[in-house]
Amino acid sequence: MASVAYAAWAEPVEAVAKHHGTSLKTGLSAKQVAAAREAHGFNELPPEESKSMWALVLEQFDDNLVKVCVRFTLHPSVRPLCPKHPPVADSQHPP
Repeated sequence: MASVAYAAWAEPVEAVAKHHGTSLKTGLSAKQVAAAREAHGFNELPPEESKSMWALVLEQFDDNLVKVCVRFTLHPSVRPLCPKHPPVADSQHPP
């Protein structure tokens, strides 16, 4: 038989405190805290894995628009450096 979850959000604060066996004035006793930590662990998220500075920089270029802009920026400046592609002569302004 499946147990029904307690709908704490639908109850008044006093009813929730009573359901959990605590008081709004005093809170949980040290014994209750120890028992809750034993059963459920600490109320904390696991630490995130840190990223290196280089990974953070590269992550900024993981957008398609940025990739297109970088390609258009680099294309004219890189083409003269490639031996297969000599500079294109300007047909409108002969030497």
